[in-house]
Amino acid sequence: MQQRVSESIRVSARTTPTMINVIVRLVDGGHFSVPALAGSRAIDAIRDFGLPLRAECAGLCLCTGCHVRVAEASSWQLDEPEQTELARLREVPGAGPTSRLICRLILAPEHDGLDIEIDPASLVPQTYWTAG
Repeated sequence: MQQRVSESIRVSARTTPTMINVIVRLVDGGHFSVPALAGSRAIDAIRDFGLPLRAECAGLCLCTGCHVRVAEASSWQLDEPEQTELARLREVPGAGPTSRLICRLILAPEHDGLDIEIDPASLVPQTYWTAG
């Protein structure tokens, strides 16, 4: 019996969700530390926080409504974009070498502190919104 209890404790410890923070910046200088669970989609964490990203395709990489720029200091935290993402990024006016589609990112513990700036065209126009 003792062995089974200790095994279940080890399993529980391995499956404990890891919380991370993603730094989200807006072009007007506003910035937020968005809490997220490792294993969740970055776009969901940002939307759940209250930032209104367009992203009409629900993360299928069919639109460019979740265009962000990754800070140079954070670029090492991400894998290279897939060909589908690169093809979509070529459609984004003003996209550059640090541009990414955030719908493609599943957050992992190594993404803690990831620093991104949301492209203004990726925000849903609103007269009033509150993040946080």
